[in-house]
Amino acid sequence: MDCPNPVVYADMMKRFSKTLNKVLLAYADMVHKDFSKFSSNEKLACILMNNVQQLRVQLEKIYETMGGQELDPTCSQVLTNLQKKLNSVLDKLSGQFVATLEPMIHEQTNKLGVLLSKIKGPQLQKTQVAALLKQLPNAKIQDVTKLMSTNIQNIKGMSSVKDMMDMARECERSLTPKQCTVLDAALDAIKECFHAGGQGLKKSFFEKSPELQSLKYALSLYTQTTEQLIKTFITSQKQQDLPSQEQPVGEVSVQVDLFSHPGTGEQKVTVKILAANDLRWQTSSVFKPFVEVHLVGPHLSDKKRKMATKSKPGNWAPKFNETFHL
Repeated sequence: MDCPNPVVYADMMKRFSKTLNKVLLAYADMVHKDFSKFSSNEKLACILMNNVQQLRVQLEKIYETMGGQELDPTCSQVLTNLQKKLNSVLDKLSGQFVATLEPMIHEQTNKLGVLLSKIKGPQLQKTQVAALLKQLPNAKIQDVTKLMSTNIQNIKGMSSVKDMMDMARECERSLTPKQCTVLDAALDAIKECFHAGGQGLKKSFFEKSPELQSLKYALSLYTQTTEQLIKTFITSQKQQDLPSQEQPVGEVSVQVDLFSHPGTGEQKVTVKILAANDLRWQTSSVFKPFVEVHLVGPHLSDKKRKMATKSKPGNWAPKFNETFHL
């Protein structure tokens, strides 16, 4: 609207923004109240959600047409709040719609579990991989590792109890490379489905999703060798040489020598525990400090993995001078 009088123009913009706010919120509220009647109908539910989304898109265009950043602060605040309210309504509608899909998602997850259990392939190394996975602090990754076992053990309609038990035992093992390939392909298919050839969600949204990154990381743990996992873990520990800032309990002086056997080429490690200093420990009984040495890694089935020094009762700066040959 062109108006030579800036005062009249500003007043009209305020009136228009308030009217726009009233009309769009009334429509959004109407859709929100009646959405539960249509949420079970996927097509109608998507149409209604898309209508609210289009309100947000058209509101953004109207904002730019009205002047954008140069718009009166009062009008701008009304339209900004309106955009936030519409976004909140859209979130609530999406939540209701997703709730109706949960039973179908659980059903399809169970079917996927059955299909994966039928895919045979060579098993991966399990002992070290399982130990590493159990120590992972990320709860989502732990949930992924338990997903197959949890769902398959709850599958109903098996022909016999024996079949169900056999399937449950099978799921407790590590995923095979073929199963990992199937899951990876399923992830790509899901992304393409929601991307909808550019009409749906952006691919960058998926790549930034913490859930997807956690799942991909969990799959990578299954497909990498134990040696590669250990190397990755070691290279990621970049702060190990810095003093701990979280409840330090003291310092240990250690000497480590690594060499190869001249005859067999076998790697040997010598660890010498020299002393401990600046110990900080609260105890009501006699203080008995000692140092434990743990050996981790592949090909250790014939090796002793844990050794300990003798304790030094009542000594807060003990000198050990004990050597371990690994």
